[in-house]
Amino acid sequence: MKDAEDQKMKYFSSNFFIFLPILLAFFFMLSAGIFDLDEGAFASTSLQMLLDQQYLIPYIGETVRLEKPILSYWIQALSMTIFGINEVALRLPSLIAGIFWIYAFGKFVSQRTESIKIFGIVSTFFSVPALFLISFVATADAFLNLFLTLLMISLYKFYESNDKKYINTAAIYLSLGFLTKGLTVIAIGGLVFFIFLLFRNKLAIFFRAITNIDPWIIFIVLGLSWFVYLYLRLGPDAVNYLLFGQSFGRFSESFENHSGPIYYYILLLPFLLMPLTLNFVRGISQQNFKNSALDQFLLVWFLVVLIFFSFSTTKLPHYLVYGLTPAAYFVEKALQSRDEKANMLFPIIFTILFWCMCLTLPYILHYAVSLYPTFDINLQILEAYKSDYLYRFYILTFLLLLFLFFIFGRNNLKVGFIERLSSSVFILFLSISILPMIHSSTQDDIKKLGEYAKDDYREISMYKINKPSFAFYAGKKANRGLREDSLILTRIDKVKEFRFNYEILKSSGNYLIITIGAD
Repeated sequence: MKDAEDQKMKYFSSNFFIFLPILLAFFFMLSAGIFDLDEGAFASTSLQMLLDQQYLIPYIGETVRLEKPILSYWIQALSMTIFGINEVALRLPSLIAGIFWIYAFGKFVSQRTESIKIFGIVSTFFSVPALFLISFVATADAFLNLFLTLLMISLYKFYESNDKKYINTAAIYLSLGFLTKGLTVIAIGGLVFFIFLLFRNKLAIFFRAITNIDPWIIFIVLGLSWFVYLYLRLGPDAVNYLLFGQSFGRFSESFENHSGPIYYYILLLPFLLMPLTLNFVRGISQQNFKNSALDQFLLVWFLVVLIFFSFSTTKLPHYLVYGLTPAAYFVEKALQSRDEKANMLFPIIFTILFWCMCLTLPYILHYAVSLYPTFDINLQILEAYKSDYLYRFYILTFLLLLFLFFIFGRNNLKVGFIERLSSSVFILFLSISILPMIHSSTQDDIKKLGEYAKDDYREISMYKINKPSFAFYAGKKANRGLREDSLILTRIDKVKEFRFNYEILKSSGNYLIITIGAD
């Protein structure tokens, strides 16, 4: 009896240390400032729905915004209606989606793998930097990952049971994903299911799924209704741009100068998983892909996303996240299966090297920006961050804590405790130090000027720059161009191009609010 109680206490204490930093990070991230361009555009478009009381066509300023379908804007607008116009209202829907996302996946794999528990997969999921961050980004990505994961689970259950109800639920999630980000969810879900069944020599299941009439009815009613409305309101060009220009167009040309070589995501992957990268590699290498249908399905899911987006001309880091849900499973499997005594020293060495690299991060960022200076980044903030003694104190304190754990508690540590603790503390470190610094150096001036414009009766506009978060913080429509009797946001390097009289009303860092002066 006493041994059982001791085991429970050890389990509670070790998991408490792992999950507490993540819980603290939640609170810091919920109220974190938004970033341009994507978060600012989603925030301003959702806000404009409320300002215009028009909820069927997304506008940003006077321009229809058809980069993404409608569902994300509806969700954010609803959240701002309930919780007010603030960062928490914008980030909360993504966090809720992230929690449902990983709980559904954790329940799915724990029911099929004895060694995996829901708590373990949840803590591992939120310890992967890319997965944690996407659960707070105020864009469509957390919603898409939720619907994509639920789609994958339904498809796998249909493969297992051949029960028609699972292909119908798959159609529901496919429709919601389609309303979130268009053809992406269809391309990924269809390819994964087809290739998985091809390897399993069970393609008949695939054709049985796509020839069933009920899922098509669900998709037409739920997924296509808004697109039909868009067609009737704006015509075929709008639907063509949203579905094909924004999806397949990213494969043929680089959007927003986000390009890269075909091996871009291979190089990026270790950084998205850091500091659990080696566990992911070990987890992949240890799986029984030949005999385990689940392991094979999850590997196909990961590889399809990796290869699919590697051939895209437009390359953005979050594209790879669509395939990283299985990464949490492979990392967790590696942590569960490792021989504790044989591998205790190596995780300590790797962890120390990782945190030593973090110590140099302020110098690396400052050096990189100084090589390619830009008015979008406040170099003074990076300079101050380089001299931030509190930053170094946090890291050195944690390294001391790890040393004490290793010296005095190594006989009682669970397998994988060092890696779990290191990754969860890094998540906290991201939320309280690194991301606030990045926001301060890139967005603080925009936020200050937006809050200044909020108290003025005049409309706002942006000239020769695109910072839609300015409109969100001002609580007004995001107009563009020179407008009389408007507060115009611009940047100091653009002033030399002006051929008109203007008056500076407010400045902050590299940004100005001006009005057009009399000739």
